[in-house]
Amino acid sequence: MYVIIDWHVLGEGDPNIHKEDAIAFFDEISEKYADYGNVIYEICNEPNGGVSWKEVKEYAQEVIPVIRANDPYGIILVGTPQWSQLIGDAAADPIQDYDNIMYTLHFYAATHKEDLRGNLERALEDGVPVFVSECSICDASGNGGIDEKSARAWVELMDRYDVSYVAWAVSNKNETAALISSDCSKLSDWSDRELSDTGRWFKEQFAK
Repeated sequence: MYVIIDWHVLGEGDPNIHKEDAIAFFDEISEKYADYGNVIYEICNEPNGGVSWKEVKEYAQEVIPVIRANDPYGIILVGTPQWSQLIGDAAADPIQDYDNIMYTLHFYAATHKEDLRGNLERALEDGVPVFVSECSICDASGNGGIDEKSARAWVELMDRYDVSYVAWAVSNKNETAALISSDCSKLSDWSDRELSDTGRWFKEQFAK
């Protein structure tokens, strides 16, 4: 099993606001887990609030060397602006001088459709490595109805380009995005009956 260690700054928008804390955190974490090949470092979750790729890239160029000093090879995920949707900005000006860097894209199938899928495909055709580190099949609020048509289009695109994706979220919260039924309190070994509709849908995709 792979583990993503995620610096989950969201409300502040610009990851530079907590840059020094992030540097200290990833210095400690990368030293501790440098020998674990299954650990992935996600250095800024969903930059937003008008922050530009230039600002995110500047942040990344200060955090990445700290990780690389301890872990020369671990995969590092870099968020993109507008809640990890402006993947084209990163494709146009990627980070240089470091290997094993990937750029994140997040989608919610009922909200994000052809336009964002097109942006992802163009970035991939440009040779940019992309990791979908958060997605679901409902709308961007984490709730609402399931859009199976859009969800299937996303999975078909990701499978075509061998893009890894992570479903949000393994929880029993009373919302559509939760993979566990809200009336289930088990922590593991869930039956299909104990999964939500979303959980059963993702289980089917992962089993293919």
